[in-house]
Amino acid sequence: MSSSVQRSPGPQGSRIVASLASMKLAINLLVVMAIASVIGTVLQQNQPFADYRDQFGPFWFEVLRALSMFDMYHSWWFLGILIFLVISVTTCLWRNTPRMIRDMRRHRVVIADKSLKNHHFRQVYRTAESREGLLDLAQSTLSGRGWHFQREDAGEATYLLAQKGRLNRVGYIFTHLAILVICFGGLLGGNIPLQLKVLTGQIEPQDEMNWEDNTAFRGSISIPEGDSVQYLYLPFGDSYLVQKLPFEVRCDAFDIEFWETGAPKSFKSDLVILEDGKEVKRQTIEVNKPLTYRGVTIYQSSFGDSGSIIRFKAYRVDGSEDLLEAQVHGRIMDDKSGWSIEVTDFRQYNVQNFSDNPVAPEFQDVGPSVEFVLRDGQGAWKYRIYQNYQNLIERWDDANRQWSFVNLATNPEFMRAYPAPFLLSIDHWEQKRYTGLQMTRDPGVWLVWVGSALLVFGMGVMFYMPHRLVRIVVRPSEEAGEHEVYLVGTTQKNVIDFAQQFYVLGQRLTEALGKPVEEGHPMELLKGRAHQA
Repeated sequence: MSSSVQRSPGPQGSRIVASLASMKLAINLLVVMAIASVIGTVLQQNQPFADYRDQFGPFWFEVLRALSMFDMYHSWWFLGILIFLVISVTTCLWRNTPRMIRDMRRHRVVIADKSLKNHHFRQVYRTAESREGLLDLAQSTLSGRGWHFQREDAGEATYLLAQKGRLNRVGYIFTHLAILVICFGGLLGGNIPLQLKVLTGQIEPQDEMNWEDNTAFRGSISIPEGDSVQYLYLPFGDSYLVQKLPFEVRCDAFDIEFWETGAPKSFKSDLVILEDGKEVKRQTIEVNKPLTYRGVTIYQSSFGDSGSIIRFKAYRVDGSEDLLEAQVHGRIMDDKSGWSIEVTDFRQYNVQNFSDNPVAPEFQDVGPSVEFVLRDGQGAWKYRIYQNYQNLIERWDDANRQWSFVNLATNPEFMRAYPAPFLLSIDHWEQKRYTGLQMTRDPGVWLVWVGSALLVFGMGVMFYMPHRLVRIVVRPSEEAGEHEVYLVGTTQKNVIDFAQQFYVLGQRLTEALGKPVEEGHPMELLKGRAHQA
């Protein structure tokens, strides 16, 4: 960015351009973006509004909603910051790049006497050596060490400029270009045309989006094993938009592995992409190993029960037995009793720790379990039963918000309090799962990657190729027949390393020309550090 160099007042347009290109504006914009990104990371994005309302309460929910904090990276103010940052960086490059390129090609060789004497790295010699002999000595001292030379005569003085790290300015240019490219990538991913339609009310909840009109999106879908989908649901406030895809996604199989603790170890989906009913791509995806097709990347994000079939055996109070079949997340009516059975969950694996020693756990799978709710029109009771332990039943305690085990064989009091006229056991089950997929279309992601690579390259050049200048000026001395030799140097960074090089150079000139008659103030300290190194 442009540094805060004092400039003479100019036209209003020039002042506006200078303000846009200023480092202060760019830093302020980057700080605001950094703070917003932290908030967007801590505050989970694109969740149901009911969850936010429960978490923050009605007042703060409305405040955060007005600030678009629930979909922050697509908000008008975040995209506005990106646009201003693009304008600022572009203006800065437009103003400074031509000058930097000129400086890289040919740096100013002749400098004023006042500037020459103000260098901290400075040594001055007086000698009777000839001008050409002195210049040959200086150039031979620096030659072979990566220095680039320029020579220029001005009056009776001759100026020799030696440079290292001239491409340091390339790092500056590439770093700014990287920020520009990353911002463009973010703007492409932000889908500004769609956001403008949202702001102007041209899009309503549950509208169907065309593939050509919606160039960037992120949504999710659940696909049961064996099924296919061609529509995706995109978060839209407290509702959703429907995104039609130009292809179908079919889940042929879903597989999951568990740790011995019962936690999921890995889960993967066998997906098939279909166009016009024909298979065009097949791939098994898992976490961090997505599938990409026609610019849409499909990630494995979750899984769940898609309606497993549970067959119960009902033991009635009159001694009869019946088979009842239900689906997870479904409800059936028992015609004989008038009670309903709602199956809320099915678990194939239930790993329990049977050890009292926390240091040496003993994990054991107790087998499949089913959670269900019994209703008779007057109340509801929630229970959990196990296939391998039919005498055990768990009852949900609403007051304490926990499950409690009951052994039917040793607890006849429970049977007297049991509300339904039948007991259920698991006779058979057929598990059905769905795979939860997240699909993203982000045409700007490759720009972000390119910008990140440019940023690393530019920062590396700026930090590891500092621009260093050494000037040797030979001019007549006030003493007849003698010359004054000025050895001065500057560096952008890593002053100690440059001090060592400058000290060695000065020592070589001292060996040939004698002790300097004048030195810069920090030279004694730098000599000591150079000796220590």
